[in-house]
Amino acid sequence: MKKGDTVMIFSPNSIAYPIALHGAIAAGLRVTLANSSYTPPELAHQYHDSTAKAVFVHPALLETVLAMFKHIKVGIKEAKKRVIVMDFGLEDKAPKGFMKMTQLFGKGQLVQEERFDGELSNETVLLCYSSGTTGKPKGVEVSEIFMMSEPHSYHNVVYTQKHD
Repeated sequence: MKKGDTVMIFSPNSIAYPIALHGAIAAGLRVTLANSSYTPPELAHQYHDSTAKAVFVHPALLETVLAMFKHIKVGIKEAKKRVIVMDFGLEDKAPKGFMKMTQLFGKGQLVQEERFDGELSNETVLLCYSSGTTGKPKGVEVSEIFMMSEPHSYHNVVYTQKHD
């Protein structure tokens, strides 16, 4: 994968989630976050629409991802190349034959995290999907500058009064 490629995270809340999310962003990847209750066709829509190159998946949801690949006519051999099992803290539950997130640890390093300053601050970091109430879900781009400004904005709203 290269800078600007999209990866999907398909997982319920887990300790591995922020590791996958922040690691992908630090590597310059866009991340699309898929609802862990999605069915294979719903997941297929987001995977295709977001142009994701790989899926970080919680072990409990691997069967759904494999069914999604089957739905879009990607064979098991190719699907295995596109799946990274989020096994951090769940190493004993990770299936054999798939790339595991823990296998990525210590396999080289970023000389420097991707910088998102100047023009790069407008780069899409997250590609979130709407609920699809008026048709299929649509991708909503979230830039790095927006992600960084939101906590600051929240702080200004909450702490507008002087505290003694």
